[in-house]
Formats: sequence, structure tokens, C-alpha cells
Amino acid sequence: MITVLGKKTIVSRDPFPHVVIANAVDNSVVERLIAEFPSPEVIIDGRSIGADAVPIESGNVRFSYHAGKALQNPRISEFWKDFVRAHISQHFLGEILDLFKDDIRERFPRLEERHGKIESWKAGVRGVDENADVLLEAQISINTPSKGGRRVRGVHIDKPDKLFAGLFYLRHPDDDSKGGNLELYRWKGKRVFWDKQWTEFRYVERVGEVPYRSNTLVLFLNSPDSLHGVTVREKTDFPRLFLNLDGEMRYEGKKEYFFSTGEFRETFTQKVRRKLKERVRGRTVYFS
Repeated sequence: MITVLGKKTIVSRDPFPHVVIANAVDNSVVERLIAEFPSPEVIIDGRSIGADAVPIESGNVRFSYHAGKALQNPRISEFWKDFVRAHISQHFLGEILDLFKDDIRERFPRLEERHGKIESWKAGVRGVDENADVLLEAQISINTPSKGGRRVRGVHIDKPDKLFAGLFYLRHPDDDSKGGNLELYRWKGKRVFWDKQWTEFRYVERVGEVPYRSNTLVLFLNSPDSLHGVTVREKTDFPRLFLNLDGEMRYEGKKEYFFSTGEFRETFTQKVRRKLKERVRGRTVYFS
């Protein structure tokens, strides 16, 4: 079973637990995944609104195709289906938990109290299974061609039911555009969120950047400190291609929000300042 975690790797904990693996799988696998990457029409699937409620005409808009649907779609190649299956398997969850088990125990000790030992956690597939500790997702994903000047996402963490998240890049060899890299941040001081996930650039500092380079994996443990964002992409006719990986915690058949950002919400003054900035710029601050 080929997965993006086939290589031995060491977890970096600065600024939060994560791994970056270059040349994660054999080049022949990557070449075939790119050659057989589903068309944008398949991934978009008739939708006019992408992630974060952004209209498709904006350009550089995120669309993802769920693993459960991909496995049923005859327009997606068997090679791609096998690759998706590998990343929603019990084996892949085991690889991830082996990487991050010490950090999970340190940061979220209550998870083992509720679910039992990490090594016993059961994998399922999001949208398909209910009785599982972690529902896995492996979404074939794109950002649509960019008109330039816009981030697909600013500084944020993933939703607090997500145990981990990752991106496996499959950049087309003819795509020579700049941008679309993943930036990693740390808090400058106190945590400040303006909802469950989002914050502003003025509260953080950039400490690392993972280039949008084919056959590169970035994978991280989610927490209130797992701040990341995507750099501006210059104008290009090429979509940004990747496999989006994540694991959603479940408890007794329901989403498990195993941490909260409520205590770090912005003050009234901070909210007024943000709203004024949005009015001037004509857009929400997470795209700024």
C-alpha cells in the first residue's frame, strides 16, 4: 500500500507539530497521478461557489471532491481510486498516530480518556461511516486558475474537530507561476481569534514556508497554535493541484470538538477595528 508517509521522517515542533516530506512517493506514481488528475469539471461538480463561500468567477477558488464520492465516480481512474483508498485506511491512520501520538498525549490528554489508547483508535471514512474514532478524508482538490492578487486563504487554524490536516502537492510540470505556498505562523503574543478558526496577520509572525512543489507533503497536528495560510498566486491558467488530507474526531457518532478557541475571541475594540478595515478594503480580512 503506497502512502505519502512511506518515508521515515521526524516531527518538527516549531511552530507546531508538523512534518514536511519532499519526494514523498516514487516519481512514477506522481507522474501518473498528474497525468490522470480528474478534470476541473469533475472536481467542481457543477458548483458555482467554492470554499469559504467564494464565487468561482473570483479565480483561485478552492474546490474539493470527497473521497467517498471519488470511489464511486467512473470518471476517476482506478489508479487514483487506489491512491485515495490508501489514505482513508486504518493503515494510514496508524501511520499518522504513530507520528503524532506523543504530541496528542501532551496537548489533548482527554482524548485517550474518551477513546482509549491511541493505538486502538478505529478509522472510518467521512460521509460514509459513523462508528469510528477518526473519520478520514482524502479529497482530490484544486484551486482554480488565478487572476492574480488574491490569497485563497489567510491565517487560520482548521476546525476544532480536526485532529490533523495535510496537503500533498501535485503541481503540473508546465506550471511555472509563483505563489500558492503554505506559510506557517506563530502567535506574537496572546491568541486572538475572530471566530473559531480565523485571525489577522497583525497578531502573528511567519516562521516557515512550504513551497508548492510536486511530490511534497506537509502534514500537521491541529491545535489553537497550528496557524497557516496560503500565499498569493500570480496570474496563471493552471489550477493548483493537491490531495487534501484530514481526520475528524468522532465520539458516540457525533463530531467531537476537542478544543475551543472561545476564550481567545477578539475584544469589542478589536472587532470594530477589523470591521472598519473590511469596509475600506471591501473584503474580509482573511483574504488580505
